Amino acid sequence: YGLIIHEFDPYFNFRAATYLFDHVYGTLNGGHGYGWVRGWKMFCEWFDYKVWYPLGRPVGTTIYPGMQVTAVWLTKCWLPIWFGLNEKFGGFFSVIGFFFDDSVSGVKKKMVTKSARKVSAYFQASNDPIMSAVASLMHNMGMKWKEMSLNDVCCLMPAWFGALTTLVTGFLALECSAHFCHDHGNKFGTVFDDLPFIGYYIRKITTPIRKKLTYYSGLDITTNTNKSSSSLQTASLFSMLATMFFMSIIPAHLMRSVGGGFDNESVAVFAMTLVFYCWTRALRGGTSGAKAEDD
Repeated sequence: YGLIIHEFDPYFNFRAATYLFDHVYGTLNGGHGYGWVRGWKMFCEWFDYKVWYPLGRPVGTTIYPGMQVTAVWLTKCWLPIWFGLNEKFGGFFSVIGFFFDDSVSGVKKKMVTKSARKVSAYFQASNDPIMSAVASLMHNMGMKWKEMSLNDVCCLMPAWFGALTTLVTGFLALECSAHFCHDHGNKFGTVFDDLPFIGYYIRKITTPIRKKLTYYSGLDITTNTNKSSSSLQTASLFSMLATMFFMSIIPAHLMRSVGGGFDNESVAVFAMTLVFYCWTRALRGGTSGAKAEDD
């Protein structure tokens, strides 16, 4: 069957994404769509009389539209640019191109190749001067415009964002465990070490184990502290890798990152973890701004 949307909610979300796509870049308005401004307005005012019969439902004002906007933006804006850069330059784009390439399921064969010059004129007619300029630049650079279908993008979005969520969660663990911009490095232990009374016995019981770990990990065997001030400290990297491993296998995350499960959590979990990481990253000391605030 190829790539298909499964379950009820993902199919409803796909139907809403199709409505937004058709009004922004689709076959309406003489085959050019209405552009983002008018298309978005029509999406917000959309009243679907085919659902919740006989009452109907004002879809545009009763859903979270971030996932639909992301799907349309990936399909018509970002992915064609990515494919063009990957084909033209390769290198870095080819290394991590597996995020957007799935030859096993036939996605690559179903891509539509268009002339970037015609696409530029299409965007101009759709009241999108920015993407028109981008497509024109791609044409001048000799790049082709390749598009995936909206169905394939919506099916693969949970897997893409699931991988990105795992990566960002690992960076969050690295940020929380490493002592950036400090001379004393990071402590090879647990948060329970600092507990009164209990922490003493935890350190006493686990010291032999920690000596083995520090010996095989390359840390200082005589102390529990790595003196390096670099972000790539062994204990912090252990925390990062362990976090990414557990994040990639826990059922709660797998349920929301499986292909075809085009639901809100597919993008929302990534957005939340990214906010958490950015917040903890903003708390990092050692900068001139932090010093000024401390003073």
